[in-house]
Amino acid sequence: MEPEEKPADNKYISKIRSIQAKLSRETPGNSKNNIGLFSLSNRSIAIMLRQITYLSLMNHEIDITVNISRDSFEIYDFYKAGDIIKAGEDATLKALGIDRR
Repeated sequence: MEPEEKPADNKYISKIRSIQAKLSRETPGNSKNNIGLFSLSNRSIAIMLRQITYLSLMNHEIDITVNISRDSFEIYDFYKAGDIIKAGEDATLKALGIDRR
């Protein structure tokens, strides 16, 4: 036997359904472009960081530029800290023209 729904429960269920409907309109319907809310927020953060970096570079005098591919690591790759630091060190040495060997 299922528990009897109370009027307050119906109110919350309708609110939840309303939120789900709004979220489904915000995400792509095409399965190829279908991304979850987490992926969408990650992409948004990455775009924002790129724009902040671009504006910072445009507004400040640069002594040296160290380039690391933005595709090398994701925003939440904290567990890859050692690899990220190594990549940064290697890119810095390359930018300075220093051979590590």
